[in-house]
Amino acid sequence: MFFCFCNPVVAHEIGRKIQAINQQLEDLERRSSRFGFITQAINSSGDAINNTSNFSLSNTGSVFIQSDVVGEKIEEDKKKIVDMLIKKKDASVGSKGNNNDVVVAIAITGMGGIGKTTLAQMVFNDSKVEENFEERIWLSVNHDVNEINVLQSLLTSFGLKHEDRAENTDSLKHALKDTIQQKKKFLLVMDDVWSEKVWYELLRAPLSHGASGSQILVTTRNVEVAIGMKAQHLHRVDKLQPEDAWALLKNQVSCNFNILLQLFTITVCCTQ
Repeated sequence: MFFCFCNPVVAHEIGRKIQAINQQLEDLERRSSRFGFITQAINSSGDAINNTSNFSLSNTGSVFIQSDVVGEKIEEDKKKIVDMLIKKKDASVGSKGNNNDVVVAIAITGMGGIGKTTLAQMVFNDSKVEENFEERIWLSVNHDVNEINVLQSLLTSFGLKHEDRAENTDSLKHALKDTIQQKKKFLLVMDDVWSEKVWYELLRAPLSHGASGSQILVTTRNVEVAIGMKAQHLHRVDKLQPEDAWALLKNQVSCNFNILLQLFTITVCCTQ
Protein backbone atom coordinates (compact mmCIF):
# COMPACT_ATOMS: atom_id res chain seq x y z
CA MET A 1 0.00 0.00 0.00
CA PHE A 2 2.90 2.39 0.81
CA PHE A 3 4.35 1.73 -2.67
CA CYS A 4 0.99 2.55 -4.29
CA PHE A 5 0.66 5.88 -2.48
CA CYS A 6 4.25 6.88 -3.28
CA ASN A 7 3.73 6.32 -7.00
CA PRO A 8 0.75 8.45 -8.24
CA VAL A 9 0.77 6.84 -11.70
CA VAL A 10 0.43 3.33 -10.26
CA ALA A 11 -2.19 4.49 -7.77
CA HIS A 12 -4.26 6.08 -10.55
CA GLU A 13 -4.05 2.95 -12.68
CA ILE A 14 -5.09 0.76 -9.74
CA GLY A 15 -8.00 3.06 -8.98
CA ARG A 16 -9.17 2.86 -12.59
CA LYS A 17 -9.02 -0.94 -12.54
CA ILE A 18 -10.90 -1.10 -9.24
CA GLN A 19 -13.68 1.06 -10.67
CA ALA A 20 -13.94 -1.21 -13.71
CA ILE A 21 -14.05 -4.33 -11.53
CA ASN A 22 -16.72 -2.79 -9.29
CA GLN A 23 -18.88 -2.25 -12.37
CA GLN A 24 -18.31 -5.84 -13.48
CA LEU A 25 -19.20 -7.13 -10.02
CA GLU A 26 -22.43 -5.11 -10.05
CA ASP A 27 -23.30 -6.65 -13.41
CA LEU A 28 -22.46 -10.08 -12.01
CA GLU A 29 -24.74 -9.47 -9.00
CA ARG A 30 -27.63 -8.55 -11.28
CA ARG A 31 -27.09 -11.68 -13.34
CA SER A 32 -26.84 -13.93 -10.26
CA SER A 33 -30.24 -12.74 -9.00
CA ARG A 34 -31.86 -14.78 -11.77
CA PHE A 35 -30.63 -17.95 -10.09
CA GLY A 36 -32.15 -17.02 -6.69
CA PHE A 37 -28.79 -16.60 -4.97
CA ILE A 38 -28.77 -14.68 -1.67
CA THR A 39 -26.77 -11.47 -1.88
CA GLN A 40 -25.62 -9.02 0.75
CA ALA A 41 -26.06 -5.27 0.74
CA ILE A 42 -24.45 -2.83 3.15
CA ASN A 43 -26.56 -0.13 4.73
CA SER A 44 -25.35 3.33 5.76
CA SER A 45 -24.20 2.11 9.17
CA GLY A 46 -22.03 -0.61 7.63
CA ASP A 47 -24.25 -3.52 8.65
CA ALA A 48 -24.97 -6.32 6.20
CA ILE A 49 -28.55 -6.74 5.03
CA ASN A 50 -29.67 -10.07 3.60
CA ASN A 51 -31.74 -9.73 0.42
CA THR A 52 -33.24 -12.49 -1.72
CA SER A 53 -34.60 -12.44 -5.23
CA ASN A 54 -38.12 -12.18 -3.76
CA PHE A 55 -37.61 -8.57 -2.70
CA SER A 56 -40.41 -6.62 -4.36
CA LEU A 57 -38.09 -3.97 -5.83
CA SER A 58 -36.01 -6.57 -7.67
CA ASN A 59 -38.48 -7.01 -10.49
CA THR A 60 -37.31 -9.23 -13.32
CA GLY A 61 -37.78 -7.84 -16.82
CA SER A 62 -38.60 -9.56 -20.08
CA VAL A 63 -35.04 -9.36 -21.45
CA PHE A 64 -32.72 -12.33 -21.10
CA ILE A 65 -29.18 -13.19 -22.23
CA GLN A 66 -29.34 -15.92 -24.87
CA SER A 67 -25.79 -17.09 -24.16
CA ASP A 68 -26.82 -17.95 -20.59
CA VAL A 69 -29.39 -20.49 -21.84
CA VAL A 70 -28.12 -24.06 -22.23
CA GLY A 71 -29.65 -27.40 -23.13
CA GLU A 72 -32.14 -28.65 -25.69
CA LYS A 73 -34.92 -29.22 -23.14
CA ILE A 74 -35.64 -25.53 -22.55
CA GLU A 75 -35.79 -24.90 -26.31
CA GLU A 76 -38.26 -27.75 -26.68
CA ASP A 77 -40.34 -26.40 -23.78
CA LYS A 78 -40.35 -22.92 -25.32
CA LYS A 79 -41.58 -24.23 -28.67
CA LYS A 80 -44.29 -26.28 -26.97
CA ILE A 81 -45.61 -23.32 -24.99
CA VAL A 82 -45.44 -20.93 -27.96
CA ASP A 83 -47.40 -23.34 -30.15
CA MET A 84 -49.95 -23.82 -27.38
CA LEU A 85 -50.46 -20.07 -26.92
CA ILE A 86 -50.96 -19.52 -30.64
CA LYS A 87 -53.43 -22.41 -30.94
CA LYS A 88 -55.40 -21.17 -27.94
CA LYS A 89 -55.40 -17.67 -29.43
CA ASP A 90 -56.74 -18.93 -32.77
CA ALA A 91 -59.38 -21.06 -31.02
CA SER A 92 -60.56 -18.06 -28.97
CA VAL A 93 -60.83 -15.87 -32.06
CA GLY A 94 -62.94 -18.49 -33.76
CA SER A 95 -65.41 -18.79 -30.88
CA LYS A 96 -68.53 -16.68 -30.48
CA GLY A 97 -68.29 -13.54 -28.38
CA ASN A 98 -65.27 -12.25 -26.56
CA ASN A 99 -66.31 -12.05 -22.90
CA ASN A 100 -64.40 -14.32 -20.51
CA ASP A 101 -62.03 -15.36 -23.32
CA VAL A 102 -59.09 -13.81 -21.48
CA VAL A 103 -58.10 -16.61 -19.13
CA VAL A 104 -54.90 -17.99 -17.65
CA ALA A 105 -53.86 -20.15 -20.59
CA ILE A 106 -50.60 -21.58 -19.21
CA ALA A 107 -48.88 -21.62 -15.83
CA ILE A 108 -45.17 -22.41 -15.59
CA THR A 109 -44.46 -23.94 -12.18
CA GLY A 110 -41.38 -25.11 -10.29
CA MET A 111 -39.13 -24.33 -7.36
CA GLY A 112 -37.38 -20.97 -6.97
CA GLY A 113 -34.38 -20.46 -9.25
CA ILE A 114 -35.21 -23.45 -11.45
CA GLY A 115 -35.64 -21.41 -14.64
CA LYS A 116 -39.34 -20.49 -14.82
CA THR A 117 -38.70 -16.83 -15.56
CA THR A 118 -36.04 -17.60 -18.18
CA LEU A 119 -38.45 -19.92 -19.99
CA ALA A 120 -41.19 -17.27 -19.85
CA GLN A 121 -38.73 -14.66 -21.19
CA MET A 122 -37.88 -16.93 -24.11
CA VAL A 123 -41.57 -17.39 -24.91
CA PHE A 124 -42.21 -13.65 -24.55
CA ASN A 125 -39.42 -12.78 -27.02
CA ASP A 126 -40.18 -15.51 -29.55
CA SER A 127 -40.78 -14.22 -33.09
CA LYS A 128 -44.02 -16.20 -33.47
CA VAL A 129 -45.41 -14.62 -30.30
CA GLU A 130 -44.47 -11.17 -31.60
CA GLU A 131 -46.32 -11.89 -34.85
CA ASN A 132 -49.49 -13.23 -33.21
CA PHE A 133 -49.99 -10.75 -30.36
CA GLU A 134 -50.19 -7.02 -31.08
CA GLU A 135 -49.51 -6.19 -27.42
CA ARG A 136 -47.01 -8.00 -25.17
CA ILE A 137 -46.83 -6.97 -21.52
CA TRP A 138 -44.46 -8.23 -18.82
CA LEU A 139 -45.70 -7.80 -15.25
CA SER A 140 -43.50 -8.72 -12.25
CA VAL A 141 -45.84 -9.51 -9.36
CA ASN A 142 -43.65 -10.91 -6.55
CA HIS A 143 -44.60 -11.69 -2.96
CA ASP A 144 -45.56 -8.27 -1.62
CA VAL A 145 -48.19 -7.15 -4.12
CA ASN A 146 -48.94 -3.44 -4.25
CA GLU A 147 -52.31 -3.21 -6.02
CA ILE A 148 -51.89 0.41 -7.06
CA ASN A 149 -48.43 -0.26 -8.54
CA VAL A 150 -49.65 -3.35 -10.41
CA LEU A 151 -52.57 -1.50 -12.00
CA GLN A 152 -50.46 1.56 -12.81
CA SER A 153 -47.79 -0.63 -14.42
CA LEU A 154 -50.39 -2.31 -16.63
CA LEU A 155 -51.96 1.00 -17.63
CA THR A 156 -48.56 2.38 -18.53
CA SER A 157 -47.81 -0.73 -20.61
CA PHE A 158 -51.09 -0.24 -22.47
CA GLY A 159 -50.15 3.36 -23.22
CA LEU A 160 -52.25 5.35 -20.76
CA LYS A 161 -50.48 8.48 -19.56
CA HIS A 162 -50.01 9.11 -15.85
CA GLU A 163 -52.06 12.32 -15.81
CA ASP A 164 -55.02 10.50 -17.37
CA ARG A 165 -55.55 8.09 -14.48
CA ALA A 166 -56.76 8.24 -10.89
CA GLU A 167 -54.84 7.00 -7.88
CA ASN A 168 -57.26 4.59 -6.15
CA THR A 169 -57.82 0.93 -6.94
CA ASP A 170 -61.43 1.14 -8.17
CA SER A 171 -60.71 4.04 -10.51
CA LEU A 172 -57.62 2.30 -11.86
CA LYS A 173 -59.64 -0.86 -12.52
CA HIS A 174 -62.20 1.14 -14.50
CA ALA A 175 -59.41 2.88 -16.38
CA LEU A 176 -57.83 -0.48 -17.24
CA LYS A 177 -61.18 -1.83 -18.43
CA ASP A 178 -61.79 1.21 -20.66
CA THR A 179 -58.25 1.15 -22.01
CA ILE A 180 -58.14 -2.55 -22.76
CA GLN A 181 -61.39 -2.46 -24.71
CA GLN A 182 -59.65 -0.28 -27.28
CA LYS A 183 -56.65 -2.59 -27.65
CA LYS A 184 -56.00 -5.59 -29.87
CA LYS A 185 -54.96 -9.10 -28.83
CA PHE A 186 -52.40 -9.11 -26.06
CA LEU A 187 -50.17 -11.55 -24.21
CA LEU A 188 -49.71 -10.74 -20.53
CA VAL A 189 -46.95 -12.53 -18.61
CA MET A 190 -47.48 -12.42 -14.83
CA ASP A 191 -44.11 -13.38 -13.40
CA ASP A 192 -43.58 -14.80 -9.88
CA VAL A 193 -47.20 -14.94 -8.70
CA TRP A 194 -47.58 -15.96 -5.05
CA SER A 195 -51.36 -15.83 -4.65
CA GLU A 196 -54.38 -16.25 -6.91
CA LYS A 197 -55.93 -13.17 -5.26
CA VAL A 198 -54.00 -10.82 -7.55
CA TRP A 199 -55.87 -12.43 -10.45
CA TYR A 200 -59.37 -12.86 -9.01
CA GLU A 201 -59.57 -9.74 -6.87
CA LEU A 202 -57.60 -7.32 -9.05
CA LEU A 203 -57.02 -8.20 -12.70
CA ARG A 204 -59.55 -10.79 -13.88
CA ALA A 205 -62.56 -8.46 -14.15
CA PRO A 206 -60.95 -5.62 -16.14
CA LEU A 207 -58.86 -7.94 -18.33
CA SER A 208 -61.93 -10.01 -19.28
CA HIS A 209 -62.89 -7.07 -21.53
CA GLY A 210 -59.80 -7.52 -23.67
CA ALA A 211 -59.83 -8.57 -27.30
CA SER A 212 -60.75 -12.15 -28.10
CA GLY A 213 -57.63 -14.29 -28.42
CA SER A 214 -55.70 -12.50 -25.69
CA GLN A 215 -53.78 -14.83 -23.38
CA ILE A 216 -52.32 -14.85 -19.87
CA LEU A 217 -49.09 -16.71 -19.05
CA VAL A 218 -48.17 -17.13 -15.37
CA THR A 219 -45.03 -18.25 -13.55
CA THR A 220 -45.36 -19.41 -9.95
CA ARG A 221 -43.49 -21.53 -7.43
CA ASN A 222 -46.72 -22.92 -5.99
CA VAL A 223 -48.71 -25.26 -8.21
CA GLU A 224 -51.74 -24.68 -5.95
CA VAL A 225 -51.70 -21.02 -7.04
CA ALA A 226 -51.78 -22.10 -10.69
CA ILE A 227 -54.67 -24.45 -9.99
CA GLY A 228 -56.46 -21.74 -8.03
CA MET A 229 -56.13 -19.40 -11.01
CA LYS A 230 -57.72 -22.16 -13.13
CA ALA A 231 -54.79 -22.32 -15.53
CA GLN A 232 -55.78 -24.37 -18.55
CA HIS A 233 -52.36 -25.98 -18.82
CA LEU A 234 -49.66 -26.58 -16.22
CA HIS A 235 -46.04 -26.78 -17.34
CA ARG A 236 -43.58 -27.85 -14.68
CA VAL A 237 -39.91 -26.91 -14.95
CA ASP A 238 -37.70 -29.64 -13.49
CA LYS A 239 -34.04 -29.50 -12.55
CA LEU A 240 -31.41 -29.58 -15.28
CA GLN A 241 -30.01 -32.79 -16.64
CA PRO A 242 -26.39 -33.37 -15.45
CA GLU A 243 -24.89 -32.48 -18.85
CA ASP A 244 -26.93 -29.26 -19.07
CA ALA A 245 -26.04 -28.28 -15.50
CA TRP A 246 -22.35 -28.83 -16.28
CA ALA A 247 -22.62 -26.74 -19.47
CA LEU A 248 -24.29 -23.89 -17.52
CA LEU A 249 -21.59 -24.00 -14.85
CA LYS A 250 -18.80 -23.89 -17.45
CA ASN A 251 -20.55 -21.01 -19.19
CA GLN A 252 -20.76 -18.96 -16.00
CA VAL A 253 -17.17 -19.76 -15.02
CA SER A 254 -15.81 -18.73 -18.42
CA CYS A 255 -17.77 -15.45 -18.33
CA ASN A 256 -16.53 -14.52 -14.86
CA PHE A 257 -12.97 -15.87 -14.97
CA ASN A 258 -11.55 -12.56 -16.18
CA ILE A 259 -13.16 -10.74 -13.25
CA LEU A 260 -11.57 -13.10 -10.74
CA LEU A 261 -8.22 -12.85 -12.50
CA GLN A 262 -8.28 -9.05 -12.37
CA LEU A 263 -9.22 -9.13 -8.68
CA PHE A 264 -6.25 -11.39 -8.00
CA THR A 265 -3.93 -9.09 -9.98
CA ILE A 266 -5.07 -5.98 -8.06
CA THR A 267 -4.65 -7.79 -4.73
CA VAL A 268 -1.09 -8.86 -5.58
CA CYS A 269 -0.17 -5.36 -6.78
CA CYS A 270 -1.43 -3.69 -3.61
CA THR A 271 0.34 -6.12 -1.30
CA GLN A 272 3.75 -5.83 -2.96
